[in-house]
Amino acid sequence: MEDWDLKVKKVIHFFTVVFIMSLIITIICLLMLKYSVEGENNMPFELTQLVVVSTAEGIDKEGENIWNFDVVQNNDIYLYIGKNKSYKEKAIIKRITFNNFNVEGLKKGNIVIYRPSTSEDKIYEYSKEYEVNEITYTGSEMANSKNLEIANQGGILIFRVTNNELGEYSSNDEEIRHDGTILSKMGLTYEEIKCKITFNVMIELTDETEFTGTITIDLPSGDITQTGTSNYEKTDFKDVIFKRN
Repeated sequence: MEDWDLKVKKVIHFFTVVFIMSLIITIICLLMLKYSVEGENNMPFELTQLVVVSTAEGIDKEGENIWNFDVVQNNDIYLYIGKNKSYKEKAIIKRITFNNFNVEGLKKGNIVIYRPSTSEDKIYEYSKEYEVNEITYTGSEMANSKNLEIANQGGILIFRVTNNELGEYSSNDEEIRHDGTILSKMGLTYEEIKCKITFNVMIELTDETEFTGTITIDLPSGDITQTGTSNYEKTDFKDVIFKRN
């Protein structure tokens, strides 16, 4: 009888251990699934605002007419990153990087990413020197976009997305508007120039902690072939999931 009781106890112990292990594995899997869907819930720094300003302009070139341009379509990106007020521990930005740019749906032209110019009198320059595939802002005491520096407690980061192979425009009109309406004069439509751009944002802190999220933007921000210039603002970033690297 004692042997039988001992066997029963062993069986009960075995199934208890199996149940507890299964429960632990289930909880871990649920936490992993939650993290993959929601990401970090209390990051030291967070995205607070994204602004896109879209337009077009002509770059002067030699020609027989009064106006002779190479036409480009510009999208200026302004991304604001601020300290999370709910995060109570000390945190300092070491660097913020934009990379893995991917463009979909573009029918006309070629997308180029520009970092800000170092010239005092220009924000951007259409030069190979400023064409980039990756942009890194370094945390600093003071913000300086020309040196690619952001205040180490948050601030604004900027870059330009340009469609720079849209063609040439020549005219003898007395006046030309340097905005998106020049595209319609060239016979281009919004459907031909619109695209979707996706890129990663990596926030690295001085304690070597890294968070990466992905942002997707529709460009241009509106039908600039009709309006000339358009603006887009985003303040809800629930769709941008940040995870630790």
